[in-house]
Amino acid sequence: ASKLQSNMEEVMEAVELEKRKHNSTRMEAMARLSKLE
Repeated sequence: ASKLQSNMEEVMEAVELEKRKHNSTRMEAMARLSKLE
């Protein structure tokens, strides 16, 4: 059970990292769009 627990935690961490990456790229895109205007 502990092995499964740690696997779940790793997956959740990876998901959080992806979310953060996605957010930062979206923020960058928004910043570039605002500069173009």
